[in-house]
Amino acid sequence: MAEERKVKELMLSTSDNPWNPFTHPKEWYAFDFAMGYNTLGYLATVAETDEEGFDRENQLAWNQAIEDALRYNLTGNRIKVEKPS
Repeated sequence: MAEERKVKELMLSTSDNPWNPFTHPKEWYAFDFAMGYNTLGYLATVAETDEEGFDRENQLAWNQAIEDALRYNLTGNRIKVEKPS
């Protein structure tokens, strides 16, 4: 059986948020919430994931929701952040 290719872990953020959501999640979230972006809530609403855990398929759906948010980027300040290795 071939090993499945690892899926990149991505997060949606904003260009004005000085914090990396992977390395400083509490600070990132506090800034995001204070600015009224609610990025996690937005992604939770639009990502077609299930509630059975965050497996490969859910990560792919999460990443697709991020790509869609960037494509429609109505605020103009959305950015994609990749989890550091």
